[in-house]
Amino acid sequence: MRIQRCMMLAAFCACAGAAPQGTTRHPASDALLDSSARADRARVDSLCVVEGSELASVAATITSTGDTLVGGSPYGSVHPTTAPSYAGATEWFASGQPLVFRGSLYAMERLPLHVGRAYLQHMGEYRGTPVFVLKARPGHPIPDLLFLPVRPGCIFQMYQSRGSR
Repeated sequence: MRIQRCMMLAAFCACAGAAPQGTTRHPASDALLDSSARADRARVDSLCVVEGSELASVAATITSTGDTLVGGSPYGSVHPTTAPSYAGATEWFASGQPLVFRGSLYAMERLPLHVGRAYLQHMGEYRGTPVFVLKARPGHPIPDLLFLPVRPGCIFQMYQSRGSR
């Protein structure tokens, strides 16, 4: 009996456009809404991107279908996610090659991670891809950690110094 009530409640909420926490909406419920109701469900968000050699925050609209628009245009046409701005699109990144930057060898560490742009500063380039370091490292001529952008959203690959080459 309890399972039947939960199923009925979930079905009612799916048709009403909102599911109770812990349940999922039925995919057909979106088809029941007219296009203006779906458009109302788009949200505006801030997205971290690489612009030249700097990190910037752009306003992006996430539509109800999951598309990302910047100024009404598809994200990819305004901010390409290709090399050299993003390392994730390069052969050297995909193969996991170590980097030589300013005479020091760096090896890839862990999985890509999110790092807020306020914590990073531009340090140079590696094969055309911007290289960032932590801002709180003044007085260190050779940084211990490098951060290379992998994809939009401030997703970086961290590289750890392995010493001079």
